[in-house]
Amino acid sequence: MPHQVVNACQEPPDDSRKRKSIVALEEEPGRVDCLVKLGGAAITVKDREETLEESVLQATAQQVAAASSQCRLVVVHGAGSFGHFHASRSKVAGGWMHNAEEVMSGFVATRLSVAKLNQVV
Repeated sequence: MPHQVVNACQEPPDDSRKRKSIVALEEEPGRVDCLVKLGGAAITVKDREETLEESVLQATAQQVAAASSQCRLVVVHGAGSFGHFHASRSKVAGGWMHNAEEVMSGFVATRLSVAKLNQVV
């Protein structure tokens, strides 16, 4: 199934509303108009540990960049193959009762792996 990008930062239908939205952007520092979440399964190869879907990420980055000129947005992302392999391997989902040392090690490995993805995204 192809991934769909939705532009939530569409132009207002008339010019007066556009001017108002530009003024609002200038007057409200810190305001966010749009949250963009890049799914981990969309930007990574789900069945290959720590592997990016580089063409998808590149195309998505271009679309997000274009949208960012129209509104203030924040980009977040899932972990995909950067986090789930480590979390699964160390049984993080089982919680502390399973094996506290293994789970703690899994938290660290997961965090380090996702930090690598953060650097790229």
